[in-house]
Amino acid sequence: MLLVVSGLVQQGMFMDGIQYACVSKNLAVGPGTFWLPFLSPFWCQNGVFHFLEHPPLFYSAEGLFFKLFGSGFYTERLFCLALFVLNALFIRLLWKLISLELYEKRAFSWLPVLLWIATPVCFWCFQNNMIEILVSLFTLASTYATLKFLLNNGKRNYTLLIIAGCLLCCSFLTKGLVGLFPLSVCIIFSITHKTSSLKQALLYTFIIFAALLVIFFTVFFMNGTVGYSMTFYFKERLVNRINHTPTTANRFELLFD
Repeated sequence: MLLVVSGLVQQGMFMDGIQYACVSKNLAVGPGTFWLPFLSPFWCQNGVFHFLEHPPLFYSAEGLFFKLFGSGFYTERLFCLALFVLNALFIRLLWKLISLELYEKRAFSWLPVLLWIATPVCFWCFQNNMIEILVSLFTLASTYATLKFLLNNGKRNYTLLIIAGCLLCCSFLTKGLVGLFPLSVCIIFSITHKTSSLKQALLYTFIIFAALLVIFFTVFFMNGTVGYSMTFYFKERLVNRINHTPTTANRFELLFD
């Protein structure tokens, strides 16, 4: 709490966090819509005046806080604090889930929370209203639902996989493709625990992915605005910037690091 709150009570944020707070506040008071968020009349990227740097779910979630608590200085800080608590809670729940039969180990659920939040980039994200703080909540919750399904060998509850897929869809609608890495959970679990075959793991992964696709395309075909917003994100924000404005010297830099 000291690492996170010490930054939240201070004024000033990283530029991206300020932009996200402005977009969220605009949604709460009028300008912009869910699929076409609005930052400023002076914002224009690739000929578009809407803020389409990322999928829009983060702005709407934070916008709810502005609607509930007003547009004061600490509203976005309260949002960041709430997400920190929920992230920490799911890390604790995951630890207890995988330590179900080891009571002594379950008592150490504070340890992964401490190791996680003590990482500078983690508490920096919560101090600066970064989109990753909501992505991590959805990915943790999806992983929890998937593991709860996999660890219940007696009776498979496939509803949990559908819930996991819904949560991954929310993660995708928060920051795109980077939020889909929990699709690997079933395969990794199969390799490490040997309680199910790789074929079964692929089936479970397919169910999660299918649930994600059904929800996404249901939303996508609801109206033309959805298609316009997501098409712009993929073509201009994702593909165009990966190809033409890289931030690293080569594509393998992350693996080298």
